[in-house]
Amino acid sequence: MKAHFFLTIVLITIVLIGWTYINYSFEHSKQAKLDQLSRLPVYIYVADTTKVAPLMIALAEHTELQRISLETGLQAVRELAEAYQLPHTQSMLEEYSYPDVITLVFKPIKESLTAKAGIINAIMLQQIEMTDIDSQSNAWLIVETELKVLNLQWLIFTLFTGLILMVLFVFARLSLELRVLLKQKRRLVSVVDLIRHKSSTNRHTWMLLVIPILVSVGIYYLANVLDFIKAPVDWIFVAIQLVPLILGTLVILIILNLYSHDASLGLEPIVEGESFDARDS
Repeated sequence: MKAHFFLTIVLITIVLIGWTYINYSFEHSKQAKLDQLSRLPVYIYVADTTKVAPLMIALAEHTELQRISLETGLQAVRELAEAYQLPHTQSMLEEYSYPDVITLVFKPIKESLTAKAGIINAIMLQQIEMTDIDSQSNAWLIVETELKVLNLQWLIFTLFTGLILMVLFVFARLSLELRVLLKQKRRLVSVVDLIRHKSSTNRHTWMLLVIPILVSVGIYYLANVLDFIKAPVDWIFVAIQLVPLILGTLVILIILNLYSHDASLGLEPIVEGESFDARDS
């Protein structure tokens, strides 16, 4: 009985650890996509220098921006010519007038996805034409689409794994607890055994609910401290993992109470197709 119970704890714990690791892989992939966004800056070309200062003030209000940099037109052209090793002289560059360039780099966070449209609108409110904004919309769209696919895959995997975990949790626990109750129905156990079983049932309920999740979180936390994993514990995900365990516990308690009640009354469960004979009562 004890060996069966501890094997059940080990099995549930392994499933939780595997689920946690795969969730970390999903989150790592999502973060890699968000990191791509921070390498896709938005460029604003401002020909009227009087618009630069108010525009910089308006942009500074957006916390989703990681960096806001300003280059004069001449400086930007010079850097471009040097980067591509184009032949030029200072006098050649000064012959023309160039717009100033404001570069916006977004933070690699999911809030940046929804904030970008608002920031573009804020720029246009400063009398900047859309043609003067290089938002790299096509590149952003590709990353956003890939993130949506990852989120959908994560949702399907989470629902499926949670269901499997709950079913496994219920059947592993029932196969452990129903032995005594079935013996009780056949009058093969004593009252003392029943009292002990009730006490162990309550203990098993709390241990199976608490120990696997604590071990899973503890291993994840230790891996984070030792730098094997580069992400802190996601307590929202831990709460998601607790949902099938709590639901499974409620299902088990209901079934065990029904069996215990029937056994205490000396009643046999009614099986479909069987007839009731008053002499049996």
